[in-house]
Amino acid sequence: MGTGTFALIAHRGDSSKAPDNTVHAFDKALEQGFSNFETDCQLTRDGVAIILHDETLGKTTNGTGAVVEHTWEQHQQLDAGSWFNARFAGARIPLLADVLQRYKDRAHIHLVCSTSPLPRLRATSIRGPYC
Repeated sequence: MGTGTFALIAHRGDSSKAPDNTVHAFDKALEQGFSNFETDCQLTRDGVAIILHDETLGKTTNGTGAVVEHTWEQHQQLDAGSWFNARFAGARIPLLADVLQRYKDRAHIHLVCSTSPLPRLRATSIRGPYC
């Protein structure tokens, strides 16, 4: 990007067509021609980096409580799509590592990490050829 240009960024993927911060929303953003998308990162109780905007689960999943109170295994059981539309029932909360790998060389990801209090992040959660 040169001087005087700007980027259009799909907020949480194409969140008008699919549930926020899911691979469905990110794929839709790419289909719509966006080469940039913004997403959010939270840490689970066991220090795994996941893609979710809120620090609590109730808005975009069928879970309750704080993200940091639950393990990655517990998060895997949640439905992150039904709140948006029944056709997205069963959508899962993605791992940060999986999102980085899936969209490597396909999109520029603008990542916001905001977990508080911040548990110790395991380096293995996000290590890979994309880091």
